Amino acid sequence: MLNAVLDNLREQSGAAAVLLVAENGEHLGGVGVEDLDIEQLANIGGPEGLARLLSEHEFSILLHDPAPQPQGVHIRVLSGRRILVVVFDRTKSELPVVRALSQSAALEIEGLQ
Repeated sequence: MLNAVLDNLREQSGAAAVLLVAENGEHLGGVGVEDLDIEQLANIGGPEGLARLLSEHEFSILLHDPAPQPQGVHIRVLSGRRILVVVFDRTKSELPVVRALSQSAALEIEGLQ
C-alpha cells in the first residue's frame, strides 16, 4: 500500500523518484529509485544535517546541474521521524505542485499507520 501512495505521487508530480526513509537512514519504501544512491540521500549532510532536517517541517532544494535539466529535491518530515523525498525535474514539474502533492501523500502515508 505504501508503494502505491509513493507511485501515485511520482506519477502525479512527474517526479523521477519518491522515497521514504527513517531518520536512521533505513529505506522504508520508494519508487523510481533504481538510479539513485539511496544511502547518500538518506544521510543528507550526515548526522548534523539530519538533525537540522528533522527540526523543519518541509523544505526544498533546487539543484542547478550542468546537465540541461535542472533537478529539484523536495523533502517533507512526517511523524515518526520519517522523511519523504521527492526528486523531480523542474522542466516537467513546478515546485508548488510538488509541495501540494507531497502534502497529500504525507497525509495518506500517516493514515497507513
